[in-house]
Amino acid sequence: MCRLTVINKLYLGNRELGYELYNDKEVVEMTAIQLKNAIKAGKDVRGVVIDKATNELVLDKDGFYSVNMMKHSHINSYEPLIETDDCKVNVFYIVMDKCTENDKPVYDLLSSRFERVTVGEDKLITYLELGLVSAGAKLENGKVLLPVKESKAEPEKKEQSVKEEPTVVPKVEAPVVEKVNSKNKK
Repeated sequence: MCRLTVINKLYLGNRELGYELYNDKEVVEMTAIQLKNAIKAGKDVRGVVIDKATNELVLDKDGFYSVNMMKHSHINSYEPLIETDDCKVNVFYIVMDKCTENDKPVYDLLSSRFERVTVGEDKLITYLELGLVSAGAKLENGKVLLPVKESKAEPEKKEQSVKEEPTVVPKVEAPVVEKVNSKNKK
């Protein structure tokens, strides 16, 4: 099952078009209706949820720690969706994964311009303090807190390899069709 991470909200001027998402392989675009349907169908969508009261897409502040996202309104035109006095950036980072390298935690980040970056914990804490991380992690008591991964689907069972025999298709004779000459017809 492919997970979808919401990166940017797309606009054409002031008109909302949809969302830019990353599915661990490529960038895809979805309208708000397509994204709502994906969430309702049980797909693993990170970054937004459907508000039960308004039935609108809102930032997933509790599950994925989404605090903001970029508004992509024109070629190379990015601005924060939620504008605040302390948020003057034109790029956000989303924490995608955590792994260890030389017994130290490192974090895989994806920027709102789709740049893949790997940073150490100290640098991630700095990014969090500066407000550069829009989702995927939060700072609590000086420690990096990542969202708990929920498993919605059962783990895939590895199938035993089965030797397949080639399928033999019997030869079928085509029916004989007589040609009728239109000149001989009367």
